[in-house]
Formats: sequence, C-alpha cells, structure tokens
Amino acid sequence: MLTRRVWEVYETRGEPRMTAHRKLMVVLGLILLFILSSSCGENESLPSPNPNITLSPGLYYQNLQTKEWTRLATEASEVLIGDLNADGRDDIVGAWPSEGGLYLFDLVADEWTKLSSVGDSLAVCDMTGDGRDDLVGSWGEQGIIYRDSADGTWSGSLGQSTDVMACADMDQDELGDLVVAWNQELYSYLSTTKTWTKLSSGQPVDLALCDVTGDDVPDMLVSIENGVYYRDTSSGIWSEKLGEQADHLACGDVDEDGKADVLVNYLTGTTGVWIHYSTTGIWASLTYEADDIVLGDMNNDHHLDLVGVW
Repeated sequence: MLTRRVWEVYETRGEPRMTAHRKLMVVLGLILLFILSSSCGENESLPSPNPNITLSPGLYYQNLQTKEWTRLATEASEVLIGDLNADGRDDIVGAWPSEGGLYLFDLVADEWTKLSSVGDSLAVCDMTGDGRDDLVGSWGEQGIIYRDSADGTWSGSLGQSTDVMACADMDQDELGDLVVAWNQELYSYLSTTKTWTKLSSGQPVDLALCDVTGDDVPDMLVSIENGVYYRDTSSGIWSEKLGEQADHLACGDVDEDGKADVLVNYLTGTTGVWIHYSTTGIWASLTYEADDIVLGDMNNDHHLDLVGVW
C-alpha cells in the first residue's frame, strides 16, 4: 500500500484518480499537440529559407518556388522591374553610379541599354497608355520627368524633385499615377485630374503601390518611422500597422490568391527579407537582408521571383 500511495496522485473533489504514469503520458501528448499545431500555421507554398547561403555582392533573382539563385549583374544601387519593350516579359532597370547611369536589361535579348544618368528617385509604369512601362524619375532641378519607352523622348516636369516615389494606375484610366514625398508630407498625382493632392503627413522611408485589398485598384504601401501601413485607394482608409519600419518595401501576389502580398526588408533588428501574406496575415522569412528588393517574373514561369541587390 505504501508503494501504491507514492505513485498515486491525491484525489480532488469529484475528480478521478490519475497515476503518475498516465499524467506523464498526458503531458507528452500535449507537447506533441503543441508542436504539430505550431507547424500547421506556416505557409507551405514556399520552401524554408536557407540561412547558410552566401552571395557575393551583385544583382540576383531568387526563384521563390525552388529557392534557386541566379546572378544577373554586378551590384546596383537601385533596381526596378517593368515591361519597357512590350514583349510580354519583365525587364530590369538598374542604377549603377560606378558605370555612370541607369541601364535597361532585356532578359529575352540579353542586351543592356543605357537610359539616362542616375536620378534622385525612380519608378516604372505606363505613363503614355501604349502598353509599355516607362521610366519615371526625379533629377534635381529638372524635377519629375519621364521617358517614353516607345521613342525615347523625355516629358515633364510633373513636379519638384523628390527622394521617394512610386507609380501605378490608381485612377484606372490606363495611365500611370504618382505618389511622392515632399517636406515630410505624402502627395498623389492623378493623370485624370493632373493635380497634386495631399494624402498624409510623415516622411516615408519607402513607398510601393499594388492591390493589397483585391479590388483591382493599386493601394499605397508606406514605411514610416513608426511602422508599415497601407492606404486603401478606393476608400481612402488607412490600415492598422502591418509591421515595424522597413528599409525597403516591395509587393506582388506571390501566393496568387488575388491580393498583393507585402515584402519588407529589415537591415537592423529582425534583419532579413520577410513576406506578409495579405489574405492569411501570416509572416514568413524569405532570406537575409538586401540593399534593395522588387518582385518580377524573371524566368517566364508565370510566378513572381524575388529580385534584389545583395
């Protein structure tokens, strides 16, 4: 009886007696359940990042389906993605100050073309409505101007120079619209009205435009001092905070559910490139920190790849 009493748990009111062995099995079962439930919340559409990979400095893209890396060029200071030659494939526009300018890389023809000198801030979108993306930029006293990809001519000035810019068709007229920062305030320029409108106060670290809400209208993503937010273009309503201030932003429908997902690049704190899936709200780590990031289909497999400078 003494041995039995040692291995038995004292009865509580109305509760059955449980032996230490059974209690141990219950605890182990709960631990197993916790492990399994933790893994169920992870997004399984992407392989886990490889923390052991080391890249020499350069411009790369990573296939987000296979995690394979491909080096495209030497290290650039900025990189943009768009179809500037209307061949149905994404092209790369990069800034190489050491080479004296901005260059277009045609992935199909494997050709490089110099477009201009390096600007203060750059974006790519269709400013003329001809189906080609055009280079938009800010160049000192020239202000904001754009290059027609069809004939190479420059037009502007649309506004004074800025260090932060994004471009997309927000008013749905098949012409690019702009969001810029001036004097710690955000402004938008719509092609339908050809006027500038103040959106909010605050100096952004980076901007991006894409459809986060799934209504086919690009929304504004902004990284400011106290976090990352987006503004629903259709309603004008700002979201709750998505995450901490990011050094770079990118967005696109990575999981192909009809809503753009948000990529953030942290150079300090929780460093690395992270993705926020817009439908589920899940955060996942993609790779280690970069100097710049964008999304585009580099290999024509109809899936977005991560493009950046490491």
